[in-house]
Amino acid sequence: MNRWTWKKDPRWEGGQIRVGPDGTHYPYIQRMINSLRFALQLAPEDPESLRYLEDAKLELKLFMRDPIGYKRAHDVKMGRLSGTAVICQASLQKYVDDLCDRGRNRHHIKNYVRHLGAWGQAFGGKDLRFISPAQLEGYRWPTAMNARRRALRAFCNWLIRREQLRIEESPTRRLEIPKERKAKASKRMGYSTAHVERFYAAVRSQDIRDVLLMRAKYGVHHTDLARLIEGGTVKEIHHPCGIAAVVAFIHKSGDEHKLSIDVQALAAVRRLQKRGFVPSKDWVLKLCHKTAEQNGIPMVLPEELRHSFASWMEEGGKKVTRQGSGLSRAEIGALMGHKSLAMVDRYIDLDVPPMAVAPVHLVHPKDPPIRDETRRRPRLVAL
Repeated sequence: MNRWTWKKDPRWEGGQIRVGPDGTHYPYIQRMINSLRFALQLAPEDPESLRYLEDAKLELKLFMRDPIGYKRAHDVKMGRLSGTAVICQASLQKYVDDLCDRGRNRHHIKNYVRHLGAWGQAFGGKDLRFISPAQLEGYRWPTAMNARRRALRAFCNWLIRREQLRIEESPTRRLEIPKERKAKASKRMGYSTAHVERFYAAVRSQDIRDVLLMRAKYGVHHTDLARLIEGGTVKEIHHPCGIAAVVAFIHKSGDEHKLSIDVQALAAVRRLQKRGFVPSKDWVLKLCHKTAEQNGIPMVLPEELRHSFASWMEEGGKKVTRQGSGLSRAEIGALMGHKSLAMVDRYIDLDVPPMAVAPVHLVHPKDPPIRDETRRRPRLVAL
């Protein structure tokens, strides 16, 4: 006999027996329990022994009492798994470090840690291998049900990649998360310029005003603004056309994005850089609600300022360049015979891209005065 073979023995009801090249018999526990398939190799048995399969039958009884716990101990004994699959402070710290290495933003990590902390408290330190999909469905949350489930599924997938959890043991292996359907057609997105100007003038916090200014005047995402402040670059040029600086940061798509801004936006960016980080989305939203309540004015959701920017630019926006003129990329593509804007981008390489000027004037009496560097006279030096 020069290869492994399988055989059945009527004296062994646990499954099949694997016979090695040297004639050694290895009983296997082969069972299907709660849609989980188990195939566990036991210690070798001597077919000539009077106690043939007696130890294997005892192992089978232990397995039937607690299949998942027995398999966990068996895998540890065989060296297949190391550590535990528990949501605790140590595992969350390793997970956060991995998310940071993968470039996830601060807001994303904060939400995942909060949701996973709630799961850890609900499980009470129980190993994820001991939680079945049916038990997981029994956990109901009053808010953020889908977000909490997505966070748990991402954490289980991370454990699987680290070989601390097997796919068939994951409690999220059959978890279905319905897609949230947002009724975009029935809701009007964005605000008028007068509404945003009035709301901006009522906000007390300078940091919140700086965030609202960048989101309203240039339509940037909150995460993009955070990446600009934490790791982006700011090149001041102070051109007479009105372009004060060119900022560059990694867009949420993964590509570098350049944006020309005016002197008011430059001052806001410098203040946020001095602060070190952008206020969280939750904190900005909380203070916006507080502003609306204290002043009795309609609410302005920061997430909808991007929609407002697009509408303002279509209705009365302007494009400013250093030369005072220029064609849009769509017009350039038509002249060059390219229908794809991505193809046009291959030919255009500008250090200072055109600046968008939205028809909105954000003024607050407590905003620090802005110095216009283009109007400063050069200092005379005596020779």
